[in-house]
Amino acid sequence: MPIPDQQHVRPIARSIVAEHALSLGLDPCFYGLSESDLGYLEQTCPRHRSVRVLAELVRRLFDAGEPEHFNV
Repeated sequence: MPIPDQQHVRPIARSIVAEHALSLGLDPCFYGLSESDLGYLEQTCPRHRSVRVLAELVRRLFDAGEPEHFNV
């Protein structure tokens, strides 16, 4: 898999969020990251440039602010 850059962060993060939601038994359409979270992930991507690190950051962001990430 090629190393992701900033243009890949949002689609990859959305995919990770959907997988995480399903692993928790939640419907992915009600589960997401805020615009500021996605911006943070884009800003940090040039430093780590790793899907594994991106996945961990996505899970940590979501778990840190779980109630605010539901799109109701």
